[in-house]
Amino acid sequence: MQASSIRRNGFSLIELMIALALMGIALGGGVPAFRGLLERQRGSALLMSLQQDIALARSQAALSQRRVSLCPSADQVHCGSDWNQGRLVFADDNGNGSREDGETILRHDDAPVGLAMNWRSALRKPYLQFLPSGMTNHVNGSFVLCNEAKDRRSARALIINKMGRARASRDRSGDGIHEDASGRPLTCP
Repeated sequence: MQASSIRRNGFSLIELMIALALMGIALGGGVPAFRGLLERQRGSALLMSLQQDIALARSQAALSQRRVSLCPSADQVHCGSDWNQGRLVFADDNGNGSREDGETILRHDDAPVGLAMNWRSALRKPYLQFLPSGMTNHVNGSFVLCNEAKDRRSARALIINKMGRARASRDRSGDGIHEDASGRPLTCP
């Protein structure tokens, strides 16, 4: 056999190094983009779940003709103070915004993963309550969601009016930052 007729299989060390370098460059650019996509999806899922909780609380208040509250809850049985620990929807028979023994739990949700959630209300109540009419207890406000880095461009809000209707925030100014109900850019605490 002559040397020129020998067929080589495989790659040379230089070819492998070039291929690995190109893969590293491609992955280096793709991982942050994928992380951002995953973060946006997580935020959208949390907003949707929160909107479902609000719709449940509002409809149950109207159907049962009694007050229903939504509050932060770490143990999914009692109300707490940190919305990042989870939340609880319950029939608030005495109307105090805090779940007591005997008050029916309608739904509970686990803590959000990788996101921070805050409730900001006009009356600074630590809970959201719906009256038998389906309206809030004279409270409007918003839930603001931020990523762990507290990047304003990732901040989103679910805005609740006194009628009990919820709507998602939008970037009306086109600057990449969503605005609150008053048109001010969202901030992450």
